[in-house]
Amino acid sequence: MRFSKVVVVVVVVLAITGCRSDGGSNSEVLPISTVPPTTEAPTTSVATTTSAVGFSDILVEIFPFENAVLQVGDCYDIDFDAEPVECESPHDGQVISTSAVLSSSLIQSIDEDAWFEAIDIACVDEFESFLKTGYDYGSGRYVIDAIIKSADPLTIYCTVVSSDGEKWIGSAEVVIGLYDNVKFGDCFDPPTKTDDALVIPCSRPHYAEMFLVDAKIVFDDVYARYPTEDEWDEITDRICLSPFKKYTGQSIDDVDYSIALIFPLEYDWEQIENRVVSCAITSGTGAKWTGSKRK
Repeated sequence: MRFSKVVVVVVVVLAITGCRSDGGSNSEVLPISTVPPTTEAPTTSVATTTSAVGFSDILVEIFPFENAVLQVGDCYDIDFDAEPVECESPHDGQVISTSAVLSSSLIQSIDEDAWFEAIDIACVDEFESFLKTGYDYGSGRYVIDAIIKSADPLTIYCTVVSSDGEKWIGSAEVVIGLYDNVKFGDCFDPPTKTDDALVIPCSRPHYAEMFLVDAKIVFDDVYARYPTEDEWDEITDRICLSPFKKYTGQSIDDVDYSIALIFPLEYDWEQIENRVVSCAITSGTGAKWTGSKRK
């Protein structure tokens, strides 16, 4: 799992990590719970809607129709419809936009590639805003997907799903907040949209436990480029694994929980003093847990 850290003073970003199948990542992520959405009874059945619109059967299978009202941040499971669920439960996807409009010419198209391309184009800005990262299809943990919202005009919910096609726990949204009150050995909950990271007694349910704070990455060249995703993974192994074993008394390969990296975002990278990372323990599933992993 990986967090992201924005260092303006000590501001950090928690990269909360979410069904087109194309590869995946072993990372896990902390969830930000969302209020379960309020559902409304459909005014027409899905069968009536699809028949009237004339979508091909293959497209109905790929893109579910949604008869409930979803909001940005809501998580869902896919059956024939998309069923809202709490983000702290395993789910198929998460809504990142509610009002992307596609060309009506797609309605009769059975060209899957044309649909996927149009959806990627319509949703890429929302993806990058929601996850605070660039979108390169197939290279990250999440890919863009969609739920058909209406036919006239052809409107979709932009969503994100896991790139390996599996259900996941938590939110893909990156939330910016302060971590400066989280010290070595503290158990804590990550920032939300309204609150900074919250230190919590380890005897109470929490999402993470800090075991290394502000370790230097050792990139002293002011012109050194920002690390790639693979390089961040290498940095995690290089900086966090030994302190993890010292803190817990166990190798990461022998436990069922995970390491989260808190790291600077790209726009803070220019300042060498911001090139530090912190390491935290998480449950490995995105769920809260009780107690300390400290030996």
